[in-house]
Amino acid sequence: MIQTFLKDLTIRGKLIGIVMISSALALLLVGIAFIAYDYSSARADLFRSMATLTDVIGINCTASVQFDNSNDTKGTLVSLLAERQVVSAGVYSRTGEIFASFPSDDSLCPRVFRLEDSTTQIAKDGLLITSRPIRLDDEPIGFITVRADMRELSARLKRDFLMVGLLIVLALLFAFLVVSRLQRVISEPVLHLTSVAKAVSRDKDYSIRAVPSGADEIGYLVGTFNEMLTQVQDRDRELLDARDFLEQRVRSGLLNWSRKSPNESWQDKITASLREGSPA
Repeated sequence: MIQTFLKDLTIRGKLIGIVMISSALALLLVGIAFIAYDYSSARADLFRSMATLTDVIGINCTASVQFDNSNDTKGTLVSLLAERQVVSAGVYSRTGEIFASFPSDDSLCPRVFRLEDSTTQIAKDGLLITSRPIRLDDEPIGFITVRADMRELSARLKRDFLMVGLLIVLALLFAFLVVSRLQRVISEPVLHLTSVAKAVSRDKDYSIRAVPSGADEIGYLVGTFNEMLTQVQDRDRELLDARDFLEQRVRSGLLNWSRKSPNESWQDKITASLREGSPA
């Protein structure tokens, strides 16, 4: 598809098109790789920070859960106010009953099944749910669940797309300005050779020569073209000299137009005459 698009463009358009398409594809690949890496890193950081936060809060709630002091547990959960991504948190008993919650609305922390192991999962509503057992002497006495909002991660992904898109546009604009000037190194010698070929074809003047621009392939092409013109010019001059010579012999009566046999052609007589008296 790209080759079909470039096929009918001028050489200037081909050069600019090739550079721009190559640059766009390379920048797009780098941009996608950057976005994927940044998003995966931010996602891993969020998972890790929520896991650490849940572990710390769970450890701080161990004593209050052991002594069935929900007020102290709520006081510990209030420290989550400093974490803006935390939506809610709940401390549960062994049977899954809510023991203390943050905020105080227990409906934000629904009853869950008993948990023995640590888990991290993404709920259907897009919240990151991190759960950890609360242990005393390696025995579970309850567990804590922290729900975090992932909208900041989504907003970061959108910002990355916007930033990468803007950088790609600016980079392509800069590349276009640069290649628009540098393409002349290739296009101008070719256009010059084309104009010389048109002039030779139009005026039948084989004395015109193209000016080489360098020692590269285009310069070699120009030199070969000039050599071809020289050969054509020499042959044209030889033909003109031969014509003048024949006209002179005809006028002087030195060319005998009578044929020795019916099989002798006029071309044979002219060739023989040129061999006999052609000037050096």
